[in-house]
Amino acid sequence: MSMYGIGAVVIAPWLAAFGSRIQRSHLLVGSLVGYGCGEILLASTSFYWAGIAGIFIVGCAHLVMATTTNTTLQLRVPEPVRGRVMAMYLMVFTIGAPLGSIIQGPLADKFGPQAVVLVMGFCFLVAALILRISGKSETYNFKD
Repeated sequence: MSMYGIGAVVIAPWLAAFGSRIQRSHLLVGSLVGYGCGEILLASTSFYWAGIAGIFIVGCAHLVMATTTNTTLQLRVPEPVRGRVMAMYLMVFTIGAPLGSIIQGPLADKFGPQAVVLVMGFCFLVAALILRISGKSETYNFKD
């Protein structure tokens, strides 16, 4: 898990320096692809250092995705309701991990953790593809 945090810490200065030069839609789709590739790498290898690299990539992708969605939400929501919207957003965001664990736990018992992580990696890639093809990722692009 420390490589997850190290990935986030390593990508943070890059995102601060160059994040405003890249369209938010590209950051979002790129982070979903990074998440998917990192999880697929983690699940498909038995080589320790490759697994560590997968976790590092997931940490980088997580920070980019969280920063992009937080920034977009705070800039798009009108100021009078921003606090309430952010409270709802954080409630949904923080309940996602426990709900995912409830779903993934029994699946990992039945099929093994590697299979579940592999499928989740492909789910991230499919989500990125759908977001890009549908054009919904473009809603993240607007002038501040």
